[in-house]
Amino acid sequence: MELGSLKPVITTVIMPLMFWLSMALMALFIFCIKKEKHQGFQRENTTKNKRGRKYLAAAAMSLLILWLLSCHGTAVLLSRWLLPATTALQPGDIQQLRHNLLAGKPAAIIVLGAGVQSQAAEYDGQPALSPYALERLVYGIHLARQTGLPLGYSGGQGWAQSAPDSPEAKAALRTAQELGVPLRWIDATSRDTRENAVNTAAMLHAENITHVVLVTQAWHMPRAVSAFQKTGLAVTPAPVGFIRPYANFWLEWLPSASGLSTTSTVLREWIGLQVQRFQHPSTATE
Repeated sequence: MELGSLKPVITTVIMPLMFWLSMALMALFIFCIKKEKHQGFQRENTTKNKRGRKYLAAAAMSLLILWLLSCHGTAVLLSRWLLPATTALQPGDIQQLRHNLLAGKPAAIIVLGAGVQSQAAEYDGQPALSPYALERLVYGIHLARQTGLPLGYSGGQGWAQSAPDSPEAKAALRTAQELGVPLRWIDATSRDTRENAVNTAAMLHAENITHVVLVTQAWHMPRAVSAFQKTGLAVTPAPVGFIRPYANFWLEWLPSASGLSTTSTVLREWIGLQVQRFQHPSTATE
């Protein structure tokens, strides 16, 4: 078994929901055990009561932290504090890409995959791209139309998938064709960001292309750029899906499933950046 196959499990365990909920339940469990063990004593034991209150306080603190980590406002703040800033591609950048193409400087637009629904009922059981993947591909198609650059998609099957083929690659091919801009390159074997970079670089270097316009989520862009640069490719970031504050301040600080998901994403990316700093390009993983 490859070490990378454990990544989905490890990531789930260290993310806020699993960690802090486990802390709260553990503290409550210990408190209940202690209370049951000493029930029936008529004389109050001050030390044991203080210890019990500590367990309750630990449970309450864990739940409070989980509350905060479930707020979108926390995700916004953490993204600003922990992740390098990235900016959207500007009209001047698009114009420069068109100019470079006319000047004989080839480049490619590469969209990074982000998961797939293997059997979508609305598509007669065919695979369908996840919301993140579809958002990236639509923007990549937009850039291809704006610049005239060829389009590629890198997204095989992640470490958590077990399908013998790559339903994401099939979904990307079909979606791009339906939207009127077919894919010139498709990487159907990558399992993480490093493999996205390595496999894509091999395809592009074979055609003497050394410059990519990279499309992925804004929070994923710093790590993706680093991985692609390590393969010798020049990278123009073209991020989508920025983490922005809500218009309603109060909604920012009410816990929600989406808030917890966004916070977990930011923390996972920050951990990935720290790991990436200590890894050789040939061994770094997403």
